[in-house]
Amino acid sequence: MNTPNFEQPFILELDACEYGVGAVLTEEYEEKKYVIAYASRTLSTDERKYGATEREALAIVWTTKHFRPYLEGNKIYVRSDCKALEWMRTAKDVIGRLARWAMKLSAYQIEEIKYRPGKLNANADSLSRNPLPDDIVNQHEVSTIETAVNLWQNTNILKDIKEEQQADPKLKQIIKFLETKTTTDSNDKRNPHILVNGLLYKIKNSNIHYNQRIIGEKHLLVIPKTMQDKVLEWAHDHPTAGHGGQQKTLFRLTTRVYWGSMKKDVFNYISACQACQQFKYNNAPTASPMQLHAVNEPWH
Repeated sequence: MNTPNFEQPFILELDACEYGVGAVLTEEYEEKKYVIAYASRTLSTDERKYGATEREALAIVWTTKHFRPYLEGNKIYVRSDCKALEWMRTAKDVIGRLARWAMKLSAYQIEEIKYRPGKLNANADSLSRNPLPDDIVNQHEVSTIETAVNLWQNTNILKDIKEEQQADPKLKQIIKFLETKTTTDSNDKRNPHILVNGLLYKIKNSNIHYNQRIIGEKHLLVIPKTMQDKVLEWAHDHPTAGHGGQQKTLFRLTTRVYWGSMKKDVFNYISACQACQQFKYNNAPTASPMQLHAVNEPWH
C-alpha cells in the first residue's frame, strides 16, 4: 500500500462476478506500480439479475463513487475484463439505467476504458470472487450464523437446541441426511439446510449457488418444537427485548431463527402476554358515537 501521488493519473482495475464487485486503485510511474487502496462489496438481490456488461458498468459507477476523494479532478484509466465497456465513454442515445450511469461517470475525467483479459486481471478478480475452499464455512455463512447466535450469548440455550434437534423426529432425519450426503447432493435446493458445529440451520432464499456453495444467503438456526416457547420468551420477555410488538418481535426472530409456524406462534404469544395486555394500549384514534340531529320544530 502506498500514499497517493496526485501528480500522477489513477488506474482503476475492476472486476464483477455473479455476486460481487471488486476494485484495486493503483498508480504507475517511475517504472513501478503502486497500490493505493482495495474495495469490494456483494451485489444486492436485484443487482445479481444484471447481465455481465451491466455488472461491470455498475463496478465502475460504484468504484468511482467509493474512491471519489482520490479520483475527483484527476485523470483516470480503467482496466476491466469486459470488452463491451469500451463503448461507455463515447456511447450516444443510451437510455434507462445505463444513461443514468453514463451521466454519473461524466463528472470524472476518465481518459480510457481498456479491456484486459481475466487472466491479467487477477487482483480485482480475487476481490470480487474471494474464493474459499468448499470444506470451510464462507464469510456469508459466518456473519449470518453469528447473528443467530448472538441472541443468546452467555447462555446454555444453544446446547439445549442442539440436543433437542437431535431428538426431534423430523429434524433428526434432515441432520442424518446432511451428515451422509455426498458432494453431488450439495446443490439440492429441495433440502436447503446446512450443519455448522453440529447445529442445523435453514438456508433462507437458497436460489444462488456457486461452486457447490451458497452465496450471499442468510442461515437461520432451526428451532425444534420443544424449544419454541423458550425462544419466544427470550425474544419478547427478555430485558433487552423490551416486550416488543408483534411485528418487531417477528422481525427479530425471522432474521435469526426458523420454524414453520413462527408467525402464528408469535402473534398468539404476544396476544397472551399479561404485561403487554395490562400496560399497552391501542394508540389508534377511535370514532366518537354518532350524534342524532336535534329537531327544533315540526317537519313533514
